[in-house]
Amino acid sequence: MSKIYRSKDKLIVYIPRDVQEGLDLREGDEVDFFKYRDRYYILAKKSDITELLTELGGARKQQAPAEALPQRQAGIPAPEELAVLKKLDTLRYNDRTEDKVNGLLSAQEKLILQKLMKEGFVELFSKAGATARYSIPKRIYDRFLMRKKPEAQQAQQKKGAAVQFKPTSELAAEGAEQYIKKLETDGFIVVPTEAEAQNVSLAMEDSIRRGLVLGTRAFNRRFYIATRGFLNKNSPGILKAIEKKSVGVSDIARTVGIDEDGVRAVLYILSENGDVTEVRKDVFRQA
Repeated sequence: MSKIYRSKDKLIVYIPRDVQEGLDLREGDEVDFFKYRDRYYILAKKSDITELLTELGGARKQQAPAEALPQRQAGIPAPEELAVLKKLDTLRYNDRTEDKVNGLLSAQEKLILQKLMKEGFVELFSKAGATARYSIPKRIYDRFLMRKKPEAQQAQQKKGAAVQFKPTSELAAEGAEQYIKKLETDGFIVVPTEAEAQNVSLAMEDSIRRGLVLGTRAFNRRFYIATRGFLNKNSPGILKAIEKKSVGVSDIARTVGIDEDGVRAVLYILSENGDVTEVRKDVFRQA
């Protein structure tokens, strides 16, 4: 997450390390802000601006007109619309801002999103003074996105179990069982591949939706997942350890007395909220 700092009469933008490496930025490079549309700008290296303008111009020419959007039976999303709903559902609600959603969707998908909003499949919700966020109404979510759960899991939910780990399909159970057991035991897991992470997410979708399980994909491309209880228990000690200076993961782990990957899980999830910053690989400080 980027932050803006004031230095005398200037505003300075902090650029996260993954963005620096993605743009191949080096000290002394010149960057520019290209206006995409009202209130939206694209940050790019000056050396890449010409290529960027060319690509955007081509994309706008190829953009399908509104009347070419998928037609469907009334009340039922077309496959292309359902794909956009599912893509939107991959973002946690707090991350469904206009900026992040626009960055996630293609030009055609943005048109589909507008159509979904007009027909009530998606809403742009905001409280006074708060950032607007896209929301999928419960009636839409339950009907088209909520997977059917086995009877045993439904019974467990009615008993008010804190965290639901029952897989919702044989495929998910086969790939996720080892991770789920470790999560139940240790409070955190590290998942190396996207396919395995999807199976784990499928198995724990209810707990993820309720905020009982959180996770993020780190810059090392691994997925770090932890229970809310593990985060609540260990976040204070970890934050205190990096309160006054940048500290390496191994030193933090010795200070708080938990596994290094457990420390990483907490730090990466906290960094999603802008609470901590990874100064360099495996070295963190409070933001």
